[in-house]
Amino acid sequence: MLEVTKNKVSGNSIHLLAFFGVAYVVFLNFYTAITILPMYTLFLGGSEMTAGIQSVLFYLAAIVMRFYFGPMTDRLGRKAPLLVGAIAFGTAPFFFLISDNLWMLGLARIYQAIGLAAFLSSGSSFVADMAPAEKMGRYIGAYRLVNTLALLSGPPLAMAIINHSGYDLWFKVAFAAGAVAVILMTVIKTPPVDKWEHSGSLTSFKAVLTNINLRPAFFSIALISISYGVLLTFTSLYISRVTQVVNPGFYFTYFGVAAIAANLAVGFLSDRFGRAAVLLPELVLMGLGTAILFFLPLSAMILIVSSILAGFGFGGALLTSIAWLVDLADKRMRGTVLAVQESTIDCFFGIGSFIFGVAADWIGMGLSFAVTGAAIMIAALLLLRNLKQSTVKQSLRSLN
Repeated sequence: MLEVTKNKVSGNSIHLLAFFGVAYVVFLNFYTAITILPMYTLFLGGSEMTAGIQSVLFYLAAIVMRFYFGPMTDRLGRKAPLLVGAIAFGTAPFFFLISDNLWMLGLARIYQAIGLAAFLSSGSSFVADMAPAEKMGRYIGAYRLVNTLALLSGPPLAMAIINHSGYDLWFKVAFAAGAVAVILMTVIKTPPVDKWEHSGSLTSFKAVLTNINLRPAFFSIALISISYGVLLTFTSLYISRVTQVVNPGFYFTYFGVAAIAANLAVGFLSDRFGRAAVLLPELVLMGLGTAILFFLPLSAMILIVSSILAGFGFGGALLTSIAWLVDLADKRMRGTVLAVQESTIDCFFGIGSFIFGVAADWIGMGLSFAVTGAAIMIAALLLLRNLKQSTVKQSLRSLN
C-alpha cells in the first residue's frame, strides 16, 4: 500500500513538472505578445491608438469567454480547457505571422484571447488540485514563479531575435515552442473533479459573485491589479521624464527578481501563519512601493527601492490571494472562482490605468503615484479592520 502511494505521488510530481513546462511556454507567448504586438501594429502601418484598441479587444474578449471556460473546467475537468488554451496560445504566433494587415492581426489577437480565457484559471485550478492542503501556498507560489520567469525571459528573448532577424523569425520560434507545449499537454494527466449539479455559466458566476466569504480575497486582487496596471503602464514613461536613466526597463528587472523572491518565500509563510496575516503586509508593501515614486525626481535610487518593494508586494500578495480563494472556494466551483479572479485582474488593471491617466493629466504623474499608493495602503488597513470585525462577530455567534 505504501509503495502504491509513493508511485502515485511520484506520478503526480512528473505531471505537475510537465505542466510547469507547458505553462512556461504559454506565459512566454502571452507576455511576448503583449510586448511586441503594439510595435508590430506600428510596423504594419497602424498607430498607437490602433494598438491600444487591439489590446482592449484582447482583454474584453477574454473576459467574455471566461463565462464559458470558467464553468467548463468545473464541468468537464481541467484537461479540456488547458488543452484548448495551449492550442490557442501555441498557434496564435502562426496567425500573427500570416497577418499582413491590421484587421487580420486584430482577429488573431481575439483568437489568442481564447487561450487567456481557457488556460490561466484552469492552470491555477490544476495546480490547486495537485497540492496537499497544507502546502497550497507553496504550490501556488511555484506556479507564480513559472509565470514570473516567463515575464523576465520572454520579452528580452523576443526583442533580441526581432532586432537580429525580424518579426517573422520570432513568430516561427514561438509557434514551434507552442507546438511542443501542445504535444506535452496531451500526455499530462489531470485528476478527476467533483461535478457541481448547477454548473451552468450564469448560475456558477452568480454563486461566486454572491458568496460574501470570497469578497475579501477578490477585493485584495482588485487592489493588486490597480497598482500593477499603473506601474506597468506609466512607470517607464515617468522614469524617462524625471531621471537620466537610459533604460527605464530596469525597473521591471528589479521588480521581477523581487517577485521571484516573494514566490519562493511567501507561499510557505502563508501556509504557516495564515493568508490574511501575510497578505495585508504585502499589500502595504506594494502600496508603499507605488507611493514613493513621488520622490523619484529627488534620487534615482528611489527606482530600485520602489521596484523591490512593489515587486515583492505584488508577487506575495497575488499568490496569497489566489491561495486564499482556493481555500475558501467549494472545490466543485474552483475553476469558476479562479476565472472570476482572472477577470478581476483584467478589469481593474484597465480601470486603474484609465483613472491614473486622467489623474496624471490633472495633478501630474508624481502626485498620482503617491495618491494611488496611499489609497492602496489605506484600503489594506480597512480590509484588516473588516476582517477583525468579522472574526469578532463569528466568535459571538459561536458563543450564542
